[in-house]
Amino acid sequence: MLSGLETAKSKGIRLGRKPTLTEEDIAQARRLKAQSLSAREVAKLLHVSKMTAWRAMNS
Repeated sequence: MLSGLETAKSKGIRLGRKPTLTEEDIAQARRLKAQSLSAREVAKLLHVSKMTAWRAMNS
């Protein structure tokens, strides 16, 4: 007998918190980095924390 988590994993259901940024947001963050914007400026534009913006820009 499988537990609830094991059943969800076997069905391919993603567990945990939903991502703050979409793939489009991450691509936009990278484009903004290429334009020499800082993580703080990107964070303001995307309405996220500096650390989230930094991770998106450098991933």
